[in-house]
Amino acid sequence: GTHIAGTIAAVNNNGKCVSGIAGGSGNNDGCRIMICQIFHDGNATPESNIARAVRYAADNGAVIINNSWTYPSGAYAGDNDFKANYSVLMEAFDYFEHNGGYEGLVDGGLMVFAAGNEGKAVPSYPGAYHDHICVTAMGPDFLAASYTNYGVGANICAPGGESGVAGFGTIHKISSTSVDSGGYEYMQGTSMAAPYVTGVAALILAKYPTLSPAQIKARILENVDPISALSGYCSTGGRLNAYKALQD
Repeated sequence: GTHIAGTIAAVNNNGKCVSGIAGGSGNNDGCRIMICQIFHDGNATPESNIARAVRYAADNGAVIINNSWTYPSGAYAGDNDFKANYSVLMEAFDYFEHNGGYEGLVDGGLMVFAAGNEGKAVPSYPGAYHDHICVTAMGPDFLAASYTNYGVGANICAPGGESGVAGFGTIHKISSTSVDSGGYEYMQGTSMAAPYVTGVAALILAKYPTLSPAQIKARILENVDPISALSGYCSTGGRLNAYKALQD
């Protein structure tokens, strides 16, 4: 969670190890983040507790949720199967989509999910659900990471790191904030890719506060950099491009 928060919101241009996508300059101009704990001793809490966290976020002004967690790839046959098994959670997601937002900003909420790290052609739920933005991972060579889940249900690719990619030495993972390793560390995974998309969503919201969640989602997905090697990995066939998504 600390690593992911840094990717989204670490202060920029301060000589430290990472510049967050929407971190601002340190003068109260970066995005605001809300941390909702859903794990205990490394394990996910019951569905009802995750749902409670999502509802809490909606009720307290959250506009975008980053979800760097998944259920196992292939565990559910499709959207209807997932809804049948996780009705309480899906009700909470629906609640966030309709009740998220902040006074004077967008009305409703946007959810971003990691695709999962099992290297399977089946992205994990809840990310694979059709309403959500599901993020696959690529390495520094702009190829899909060996561990990333992908395929129908995945939407976009973003940097997630990849161990041992030739030509990049030891710096082939994502650097961000940490509670270990002196405050910063390198990690890899679709958990690291999802917050890049979340951070860009925050930038879009800051520049265009009247856009709906659907319009923010469209700006992200319709302004990717197409990469032929990613064409079968996600519906857009490309990687996140913050600059293009922010243009008038």
